[in-house]
Order: sequence, then structure tokens, then C-alpha cells
Amino acid sequence: MPEQLQFQFPSLDFPGRTTLTVAEIAAKLGWGEKHVADLIAEGRLVAIDGRGAGAKRSSYRIPAESYRDFILRCLTSPADRLRLLSDLPVATRRELIRELQASLSRPSVMPATCRNMSAVSIVAETPQARSVGNLF
Repeated sequence: MPEQLQFQFPSLDFPGRTTLTVAEIAAKLGWGEKHVADLIAEGRLVAIDGRGAGAKRSSYRIPAESYRDFILRCLTSPADRLRLLSDLPVATRRELIRELQASLSRPSVMPATCRNMSAVSIVAETPQARSVGNLF
């Protein structure tokens, strides 16, 4: 099995898991199980329906990758991001704040080949920049 990539928000993750239940996701996000099931029915959260023949209700299993993708998609849209964050329990939001602050305090690593070059000198080396430079 391939190694699981580290999720951007450990407080929202399920390390080492391959599938999740509706109840687990609802508990992690502080939502009701019906809300999670509605997201599946709307196609916003991909799941496997393990309902047996003659079963009256669904038995969803959500691949961990599908859950992570859903979380990241919600965070890329301002409206979804706000809705997701406002629905989270206060303790989870505080944990996210700590994680974001920690990630912002880490210096970004720039490849050695770029360390001594400014953004201007990098742009100036492109053929397009040379032709634009002739206009000035």
C-alpha cells in the first residue's frame, strides 16, 4: 500500500485510515450524520455505498482521499471555507489556528539555484522579458 501523504490539517485527519464512516466524519467536523449523508447524496463527498440487497438504508464508506479532497475543496472557495470553518467546533477551530500559525512561522525553503537571484533577474533572463525590455 502506498504511503499516506500528510494532510494539511492534522486535527481534521484520520491517520492510517483507508475508509471512514459517516458517523466518524460527522463527529470530527461537529456535524450531524444527516448533513454528511446529504453531502454524499449531492455528490460533494464521494462515498462507496455498501448497502446490501433489501437494505432500507445506506451503509456508506468514504475513502480517506475523498474526505481530504472534500475538505480542501471547501477551503478553496471563500463561501465554502467560511461555512466549513463556522460549522466546526470551537476547539477544532482553535487547533486549526495553531496549525496555521505554526506553518506561517516556518521559513520557506528556496532551491539553492534561486537563492542568489532576485525576482527581477529571473524574469529578465526569459526571452519574453528580453523582447519586452526592448520596448523601454
